[in-house]
Amino acid sequence: MTTRPVFRTVWWASNALLVLALVATVWSGVWEYSTRQYLRGFSDAIVPQAASPQQKVEAILEWMKKGPPRQEARNLNELSPRDPQNTLNYRQLLLVCGSATNAFLNLARSSG
Repeated sequence: MTTRPVFRTVWWASNALLVLALVATVWSGVWEYSTRQYLRGFSDAIVPQAASPQQKVEAILEWMKKGPPRQEARNLNELSPRDPQNTLNYRQLLLVCGSATNAFLNLARSSG
């Protein structure tokens, strides 16, 4: 019986891609979970738990306006404006309307 090297190569490549896809799926799930935990802890520190929805919004807006000193990025292109940790921790990203909106929505969702 002859060995078919093309078939064997395609078979190994498809198996490798399947394993890579499974690893990427697990990694993205862990990343999402850790980001949600980070945001939950962050919002717990900013928003009072027993506050009304209006008070929660005001607490988030007050934190965004007068929050603690934030880091300065040397190269803004290195930061992802969609990463919640970046938008909450870098002053330049909170000055951009889209990033500030993203930060507000993440905090609002995390605090209920």
